[in-house]
Amino acid sequence: MQLKSIFFLLFLTAKFCFAQSPTPLDTGITINQLGKIEGLAVKLEYHQATDQLIYATILGDIYRIDKVGNSYISTLLYTKEDHGITQLQGMDLEGDLMVLSGNHFPQEFYTVGRIVKVDISSPNWKFEVLAETVLYETTPAFDHLFSGIKITRDNQRVIWCSGARGTHGEIQDYDGRFPNIRNHAFTSALLSVPLSVDSFIIQNDSTWLMENDVLFAYGSRNFFDFDYAPNGKLYAVENSGDRDDPEEMNEVIKGAHYGFPWDMGGNLNPQQFTPFDPSQDKMIHPDCRAMNLGLFTNDPSFPKKPDTLVITQGVKNYGPDADYFRNPGSGKIFKASNLGGYITTFTGHRSPLGFEFEKGNLSDGRYAGKAFMLSWTPGGDENRYVIKNGDTTGLGTFIDDSQDLVVISPKEGNSFDEIYTHQLIKGFSLPIDLVIARNRLYVIEYGGAEGNLYEVLFTPTTEIQNIEEIPSIALLPIPNYQDTYQLIGLRGKSIDIQLIDNSGKVISLKSNYQERDLLSLETFESGLYLVVASYGNQKIFQKQVRKL
Repeated sequence: MQLKSIFFLLFLTAKFCFAQSPTPLDTGITINQLGKIEGLAVKLEYHQATDQLIYATILGDIYRIDKVGNSYISTLLYTKEDHGITQLQGMDLEGDLMVLSGNHFPQEFYTVGRIVKVDISSPNWKFEVLAETVLYETTPAFDHLFSGIKITRDNQRVIWCSGARGTHGEIQDYDGRFPNIRNHAFTSALLSVPLSVDSFIIQNDSTWLMENDVLFAYGSRNFFDFDYAPNGKLYAVENSGDRDDPEEMNEVIKGAHYGFPWDMGGNLNPQQFTPFDPSQDKMIHPDCRAMNLGLFTNDPSFPKKPDTLVITQGVKNYGPDADYFRNPGSGKIFKASNLGGYITTFTGHRSPLGFEFEKGNLSDGRYAGKAFMLSWTPGGDENRYVIKNGDTTGLGTFIDDSQDLVVISPKEGNSFDEIYTHQLIKGFSLPIDLVIARNRLYVIEYGGAEGNLYEVLFTPTTEIQNIEEIPSIALLPIPNYQDTYQLIGLRGKSIDIQLIDNSGKVISLKSNYQERDLLSLETFESGLYLVVASYGNQKIFQKQVRKL
C-alpha cells in the first residue's frame, strides 16, 4: 500500500495543528465545540432519515456521531476492509444512497481508483463496487487520486474528480520507475458513470473514455468538493499547485477544459515555456515542497497547449475577502477588491475544501441561496511563513488568514459567475468539511490523533452593518394598493431585499429586485417590519414600515 501522501499529511498536521478557538466575525453567529472526533477525518454527511451525522477518515473508516447525555461519541461503523478503499477522499449522500471515492494500492508503485455505492437504510450496509480503474502508475508525491464526488440531481449518475498525477504537469518517476509519465488518460479529469452499473472497469485510454461516456471534463487538478447551487448549476472548488496561483471555484460543465496543466487560477504555468528558471520566478517559494523535490524545472518536452483549446476559467471573486494575489512581475501582494478588480478565484494556497450551498435549511435568511466554504491552510506572512510563538512552523497562505469559514454570494442576481466572498469565522485548525443540517452548520477538523466537531448557529438579527446609503433611494407606497411599496432611485442596480419582523426573524428574501418591481406586505400579519436592501455584501438602505 502507498502511504507516502498520507504520511506527508500527518507531517503537515503535526506542524500546523495548533490549539485555537474559532471566532465569529459577524453578528448572530454562535460557535459551540461539541466534542472530539477521530483524527484524519475528511468528509462529513447528514442522514436525514435517521437524523445522524456520518463522517469518514482518509484511511477509510466510517463513523456515526451519537449523542450520549451531553457528550458526542464517534461509533465506528465500517472500515477499509468493508469497501476496499484504503485512501478515501470523497463521499456524498443523497437520501439513503451513499457513494465513496478513493484509491487502493494492490501492488507497490501502482494504484486503482475506486467508486463504491451503498444503501445505508439497511442496518447492515452492503458495499458494491460501482466502478474502478485498471491498475496504473502512481507517484510518491502530489498524486491527487480520486477525490470529490457528487450524485447528479436526477439521481441517475455520479460525477467525480480523478486528480492530477503531479503538481503542475511535470514528469514524475517513482524512485527511477516510470521515467516519462506525466498524467494518464483518466487523471486530471472529471469522470462520470451511471449509478446502475456494476464493477465497471475504466480503461486508461482517452478515446475509450469518450466513446463510453465516462469522460465528463478535462483539466481539473483536484476538485475536492461539489455542490449544486439553487439555480441548478453544479460547482466545485479546487486548489492550485505550489506556485502562488489562485485557487479556483468552477462551474462543472460537461465537455469543459479547466486549464490544467497550462493554466491555473487564471495564470499561465511557466514550465510550459522554455527556457524556464524556477529560481527566478517570484511566484515560487524556494522552500516549497515541489521546489525541494526538483519538480519545478526547465522542461523542453512539456506538452504544448492545443491552439484550439478553450479554457473554462474559475469564477471571478471580487472580495472583500480571500482575494489576495501576488504580482508575478514584482512579487508584491495586492488585494484585488482594494484595486476595484477580481481574481479567479481565491487567495493562493488557501486550499478550499468543505463547500455547500444553503438551500433553505437555515432560518437566518441572510445566507439563503449562498454558499459556505472552509479553507484548510494556516495564514502566513507576505513570504508565506507561518509564525507561531516566534517560531516559523512552515508555509501557509500569503497575508490571508485562511483556516476559516467564508460565505460566497452572487455579485448579480443568482449567477455565481461573479462572486463576493465574506469571512464569517476564523481560527479553525485545519477545517476540512461541513454540512448544513438541523437549522445549523457542522464543521469537522482534520486533526492529528483527534479532531474537533463544531456546530455553528445563525440567529437572525436586525442589527445592520456597513450601511452605505445611496441618497437617491426611497421606499414609496403605491397609491390604491394597500401595504404595497416600490423602491426607487436604484440607479440600475439589481439588489436583494429582506423583510425582518419585530422579533428579528427574516421572513422574506427577494433576490434580483429591479426598480420597477413591487414589494407587498399583503400576506403578512399586522405589525412593524424592517425593509433592508443590499447590493452584494453592502447594505444600502433600511426603513421601518407598518403592516395595517
